[in-house]
Amino acid sequence: MRTIRRSKKYDDLVSRLAEKPVNDQQKIFPTYKALMCFAACLGYESGEEGEVNDPIDFVDSRVIERDADCIDLIYLIALAKSRDANILKDGSESEIQLASAFERFSEGGLGVLHKWMNETPSDAYGHEAIIVAMQKYGYLPASNAKASQEEPTF
Repeated sequence: MRTIRRSKKYDDLVSRLAEKPVNDQQKIFPTYKALMCFAACLGYESGEEGEVNDPIDFVDSRVIERDADCIDLIYLIALAKSRDANILKDGSESEIQLASAFERFSEGGLGVLHKWMNETPSDAYGHEAIIVAMQKYGYLPASNAKASQEEPTF
């Protein structure tokens, strides 16, 4: 697998989400890889793809190859997009298609995250903006929705 790239235009967003700790505690995304995997899933779920313009290398291929879950996610996204199992065949052409599909959905997801940050400009770190947007767009239940206190019956 080759190194995963992203557009340079998201430098500030990446810094905000994967480099700066929230209240001197921990970062929202502990690694660039975690941010890209979240962004790719968000991009796929929301149907947002983007072109990687002015690309920069972002997640090194060695980091990806050591993480079976990340590789599985790359395969899953590419397969879901192409609907063609041939994309999973061994070979450099397939690897290019796999990485490209993941990059396009990551790019789309970064675009969605950028929009969410702009919707909540008062959030200096971005964590509240993500939660609010995930609730607003139906990815999480609304904060005022109370969980059922009843025990499940079987």
